[in-house]
Amino acid sequence: MESLLDAGSSDNLDKMLGSLERMMGGMREFFVTFLPSYPRISRQPYSAYLFLDQVMFGRQMEMETIINFLFRSQAESNGDLGVLPIIGAARVGKSTLVEHVCLDDRVRDHFSSIVFFTGDDLDGGILASMRGSGVVKQQSLAPTPGRGSLAVVELARDMEEETWRRLYTSAVNHMSPGSKILLTSRSEKTASFGTERALTLNFLPQEAYWYFFKTIAFGSSNPAERPELAALGMDIAVYMNRSFMAANTVAGLLRANLDARFWLKVLRCLRDFASRHLSLFGEHPTDLLRKDQPVYIWTMAKRKNVVVMRDIYQHRSPQSSEVPRITAQDVLSGSVTSLGRFQAVAWRSRIPPCFTYLVSFVVSPTDKHAVIGKKRPRSRRDRI
Repeated sequence: MESLLDAGSSDNLDKMLGSLERMMGGMREFFVTFLPSYPRISRQPYSAYLFLDQVMFGRQMEMETIINFLFRSQAESNGDLGVLPIIGAARVGKSTLVEHVCLDDRVRDHFSSIVFFTGDDLDGGILASMRGSGVVKQQSLAPTPGRGSLAVVELARDMEEETWRRLYTSAVNHMSPGSKILLTSRSEKTASFGTERALTLNFLPQEAYWYFFKTIAFGSSNPAERPELAALGMDIAVYMNRSFMAANTVAGLLRANLDARFWLKVLRCLRDFASRHLSLFGEHPTDLLRKDQPVYIWTMAKRKNVVVMRDIYQHRSPQSSEVPRITAQDVLSGSVTSLGRFQAVAWRSRIPPCFTYLVSFVVSPTDKHAVIGKKRPRSRRDRI
């Protein structure tokens, strides 16, 4: 085969290759010294679903924002004890985000102790010794000068401004220099408690949510090889209103049956599910659930029973004996035939803080009895 390059072109190519080699040689220090200080970015193959359950999805920018706040010196914060409010709707991922921040090696090396408090721990308005009512996540055996403490405060409900003032004064008087506070809440009012601008945690954009959903729904299958299922899956994802729990529950149901007729039936159920709540209550059912309101649940059963979901609870990694054997997928598939009230597992998260989410169902032959009954007082329920 004759060469397609003349002598001049060949010389130019040699010069270009030589220039590239010298450039790469000069970058050796960059690769060896600079790049290892940055976290690795994992590729996302078709087997991504195998590790997606063990890796936080889509919050890298928010995580770095929090870590940058934690590493900011007290002098840069005008000498104040730094407080960063993290605000978001129920089950948007506030606890998960903060847990992953606290598990980061950079953060664990920076603080001598990391302690979690709930609103109930702080009813007295005191955040003093960083021990006692709080859950200690990390504690250095020998305190190191210059290493402060990190307090994570999770508020399930509104806190009075005067109560927060007492808490903050107590923390300033007892926490060592360099300490920080992360404050998570659903309430927008909490933004005024911060020394920094509040970080608002939103649900994923629809494009990112679709990627998250299809990774779980298709498993190791390539969506490009199943265009009919991919189209149905994209429509199904829209009706779930970017809910993480809905994605894990419904996608798991779909992955177990990669049949277009089955997926189409699920889509029709979800469409009717959303349409019914919008016409009855003027809101999407996932929005009602985020407000702790009961919703009518769709099932694929041919029976005329009415199924109502009343409550969502969370448990921190309970033992298998402490959770019911029935799952929400069993309810949706129609395999549950019993009437009355019962609990089911909606989702077991495999990423920290590894919550198991339980839901309370009421099944009735008519909706006359399905929605009767008061919900338990908010203070008696585990909040999410």
